[in-house]
Parts: sequence; structure tokens; C-alpha cells
Amino acid sequence: MPETCFELLGRSFDIQRYPPNDASQLRAWDSADRYLLDQVEQSLADFSKVIVLHDNFGTLTLVISEIYEVSLMSYGDSWMSREAICSNIQANTGQGFDGFVSTLTLDGLTEFHQDKPVLVVGRVPKAKAELASLLNMLRQGLPENSCLLLAGMDKYLSKGQFDLIAKYFGEAEFLPGWKKARVWRATIDKTLEVKRHKPLATFTVPEFELTLQSYPNVFSRDSLDIGARFFLEHYSYVPSKLNVVDLACGSGVLGLAYLKRHPASHMLFTDESYQALASTQLNIDANFDQGQCVTEVRADDALKSARPGSIDLVLCNPPFHQQTTISTDIAYAMFENAKRALCKGGQLWLVANRHLGYHQVLKRLFGNSTTVEGNRKFVILRAVKR
Repeated sequence: MPETCFELLGRSFDIQRYPPNDASQLRAWDSADRYLLDQVEQSLADFSKVIVLHDNFGTLTLVISEIYEVSLMSYGDSWMSREAICSNIQANTGQGFDGFVSTLTLDGLTEFHQDKPVLVVGRVPKAKAELASLLNMLRQGLPENSCLLLAGMDKYLSKGQFDLIAKYFGEAEFLPGWKKARVWRATIDKTLEVKRHKPLATFTVPEFELTLQSYPNVFSRDSLDIGARFFLEHYSYVPSKLNVVDLACGSGVLGLAYLKRHPASHMLFTDESYQALASTQLNIDANFDQGQCVTEVRADDALKSARPGSIDLVLCNPPFHQQTTISTDIAYAMFENAKRALCKGGQLWLVANRHLGYHQVLKRLFGNSTTVEGNRKFVILRAVKR
């Protein structure tokens, strides 16, 4: 059982990861969260408004909102983090939480702060493009004297990330390290002359006549990742089916390429990243005429909301990390939910790093697994629901 009791300033909270996993020893917080909350205690006297950024499982949002008398907004790109935040607040307070936003707009920021300085507290996002985009937007939208506290574990931080703070927000300082965690602090500099950060990156897939755009936090946002490319090179093997899912869709490349070959199919794009889903919708609109194909774009946790037996084919390039934690648990959950959603005779097709051994996982789960193609790095696997 993982540790779930978090204590601060005489208060105790029961905080769990999402999705819950009693077999895992991973907590819903780390020393970066604890260090950050200690700094919040020292800084909040000057602020009545707080924005929390990329709170992985709700520790920051829950503790700050319960201990301090502040107005709070929590921003994130993860549907699963949103579920964790809301469920932990509900479990600890009996109240719901409607302060989560997946898109920070200048209008929204202005409405939130009303010219009062804001304390921005959060975790350094994994993608530098997401960090740059957020910092640029905050510098434009927040008033003078607003302050930034960003934290992360040393092994996930880089000088390049630190330099972005000075470039897009204001001169930053390192606080002393604590238990392999680091906090960076900066005060907003409204005099910075910075070119507006372009939120969208573009790349093409000429073989399928696709031009794709992606928001900053989307995996492989400015190029086709090599796993997906290997999968697409062998798309002629993938059968034509009616009800198809692009699971963990990212920018939607697998599903969109399939629709180019099979335009009569009904395609469900699903991901837990709001930016991925927004990118996919942009790419549907840009690459297909209205009414040319039947599509749905849905936020979900590993296809859990799909009706059992409703899907003929699942396409997947599964992730193997949650936030910065490397884990195959998410992929395993995707395979289990894909099997539940597939009809009898339905097929799961995926591309994955060879060393992950997913062929063994699929054989245990489905009773069969076929290696369709492979090279030194990747394999394309097929499993059929009997």
C-alpha cells in the first residue's frame, strides 16, 4: 500500500494518485511538492490570489486551498490529473472543485486577478514548449508584482528550462536544493520585450497527404515520431473496419492516416491530454472537408468510458510514462480496456519499443499475440478478441 497521509501545519490530508493502485508504492506527492508548499507558506502574506500549474495529483491544490484563505485557480493539461485533484478535494472536504482550467487565456487571467498581484505555484512541465508558452502567457496576462514559484526533482530539471523563466517571465533565482528537489523563484518583469510564443508546431506526412499541427504539450509536436512512422509504413496490413479508435491519439496521426485509407470508417480519437484533443480536432478540420468522415474526439482514461463490445479496431502508440514517472501501468490499462471495448473478433494493433515485451502482456490478456512487423527498435503487434 502506498503512503497517503500528507501533513502540513498541523493538518492531515489523505491524498491518493489517480488511478488508484494499491500494489504500487508511489505516493501522490514528492519532495518537490513539499518544498514548494514550504515556500508558499513564506510567500503568501503578499497575495490573495494563487494559480497552481500542472499539479500532478492534487496535493498543491488541495493543501493551499484548505490551509490558506486565497482565491485559487488550478491549470493543467491532464484529464487524469484533473480527476485526481477533484477526487482528492472531494475525499478530504466533501466539496466539489470547479476551479480547474485546461486553457489559460488572457481574458481568463484578467478576470481572475483584477489587477491584484498573483502568486503562481507549480511543477515545471516536462515539455519545454509548454513551459515557454505558459511563461509567455503569464507575463502578458498578470499584473506587476506577481511572483512565480516553480519546482521539480533535480533529475528532471535543466538549465534550458531555467533560462526560459528569465526569457519569458523575469529574472529567476535558484533556491537551495532540498531532498533532490529544487525551487525556482522569479518576479514578473513587464518590461521584457519578447516575441509572442507560437503555440502551434506543424509537420507533414506526405505519404498520407496530411498536414498536422500540435499544441505545446503534445508528444512529438513538431515531427512524426519514429514509432508512429514505422507503424504507418506498414499500414497496408491493417484491416478495414467500421468502428475504430485512435487510443492515446496525440495529434491524431494514426487515426487520420487510417481515415485517408478508409474514409467510411467511424473514428474515435481519445487521449487524456486536453492539448492533444484540441490538436486532433484542428487536424480533422484541416485535413478533411466537413461531413467527409465521421469522427468523435473524447477525453478519457484508457478507453474506460467506451461501451463494451462496441469497437471493431483499436490503433495505439502507447505512452510508457505518467507525468515524469516511467511506467507500463498506463499501457497495461489501455490493453485491458481495449479488450473490454472490442467486439468478438475485434483487433488491437499497436506499435511499441521491442524491449517492453508487450507481446507477452497481450498473449496473457487476449490469449494470442502476433508480431506483424519489427525492426531492431520497434514491433507492430496484433491481438484478437476471441
